[in-house]
Amino acid sequence: MSEQPHNPDSNPLDDLADELSGAWKGAPVEMNEASATHVEGGQVWMKQSAARSVQASALRMEESAVAFAQAGVVEAHDSALGAAVAREMKLEKVNTPLLVAQRVEAKELQTLALIAGQVQGNVKTLLTPLTAFAPQVEPPGPRTISTRSMSCMTRFNSSHNTPEKKGV
Repeated sequence: MSEQPHNPDSNPLDDLADELSGAWKGAPVEMNEASATHVEGGQVWMKQSAARSVQASALRMEESAVAFAQAGVVEAHDSALGAAVAREMKLEKVNTPLLVAQRVEAKELQTLALIAGQVQGNVKTLLTPLTAFAPQVEPPGPRTISTRSMSCMTRFNSSHNTPEKKGV
């Protein structure tokens, strides 16, 4: 990546997005309160929009939903992603079942599976590569006992005997 002068107030992801857009050679796409099946472009901005799939060098989402996103950089706020693959992600209040990235910076990220090289921020995940491939030290849950095997046990058979009622 080429060295560029930095404005201290600018977002470093914007510089990366600009560089990736040049490499992608795609036209910028802006969606506002719209929906689409497939969106492809250099930089894609989505506000209160939805798409089935997005392929872009940079994807910026605000209050939007995407089923599958593949991008160099993803920046999302108050949004939902079905699955996302990116080099860098900056996420705030995002829900996604599957997230794959080299670097993730998050505020209130909820995901089922997270595969990332570097993660910073508040992330709630059910499955990471460490937990997925780690040896299981705890035995699996309780064993089930069939009713047939229980009937062979004498202590259970005696409890089924009901005393006779006298004087009725």
